[in-house]
Amino acid sequence: MFTLVHADLCNFYYQVGVGARLAKRMLLLWGKDFLQAKVMCMGFQKACGVAMAIVISLLLKTELHEPDLGVPDEYDRSDVAPGCVHLRNGGLIFLVYDSILIICPSKDAVHWEKRLQNRFALAGLVFKYCAVAKSGEIVPYCGMESRVI
Repeated sequence: MFTLVHADLCNFYYQVGVGARLAKRMLLLWGKDFLQAKVMCMGFQKACGVAMAIVISLLLKTELHEPDLGVPDEYDRSDVAPGCVHLRNGGLIFLVYDSILIICPSKDAVHWEKRLQNRFALAGLVFKYCAVAKSGEIVPYCGMESRVI
């Protein structure tokens, strides 16, 4: 049996601070003045890729003390942040920007929720929500309603 774990980050782009070199490329025109961004701007050309890379790297990195949740090794070394990851245990991770949907064996659901909460807290990122769906519950994901049937 499979279970859904779903999460969405709260105002994700504005939680990601940018360094001085990148900030020089993120200028906003305000009348005749330019404002320099200190956080990731949603309109920045590379913002979506940066967001997905941060989220997927936090999801897929497995620490030695953590349970094996079926993350395949080849994603640990990939140069591209995948939007869908096939887990070795038959599960899937779907990622659109900062919205996360994990379909996993029911026994792993609480471990995925714990991984999300701990890993993202360590990175200083805050969720709008992060939860394990109850059996048959319809959950939101990028404007779609999802449930395991």
